[in-house]
Amino acid sequence: MADDGAAVFLNGTELVRVNLAAGAGFDAPAVQPRRGAPRVQEFSVPGHAVVAGTNILAVEVHQAMTLPAYA
Repeated sequence: MADDGAAVFLNGTELVRVNLAAGAGFDAPAVQPRRGAPRVQEFSVPGHAVVAGTNILAVEVHQAMTLPAYA
């Protein structure tokens, strides 16, 4: 679950992105805010993406807007 957007990577390869523009970088905001509870996003992992040994799953969580920095 993620609120507002997310990108999921396995071993450095992007598997899925939710509520993010195509090609958006790690610092890009989500496309739009999600109202209410975070949504569950199911996705499949292709068998060839899993390697023998250690696999690394990474998730970027993106907010729709950035909050002002505090001094």
